[in-house]
Amino acid sequence: MGISCNDEPIAIPDEGIATPYPSTIEVSGFPAMITDLDVSIRGFSHRFPREMDLVLVGPSGQTVFLMEGTGGVG
Repeated sequence: MGISCNDEPIAIPDEGIATPYPSTIEVSGFPAMITDLDVSIRGFSHRFPREMDLVLVGPSGQTVFLMEGTGGVG
């Protein structure tokens, strides 16, 4: 299968919601059920990473938290 990505930067303010939110990546050509998925987050930086949540949302609203409450003191 191919690789899908979003090369547009996401602005993460000290407070509030990131822009754009949500950051959407359209994919196609995959089988009805995906059984293996690799996710890479490049260039991620935030003064308080523990305050960040990274969520992957599927087309039917399924959610997987990739990062929640992770990192140093928050």
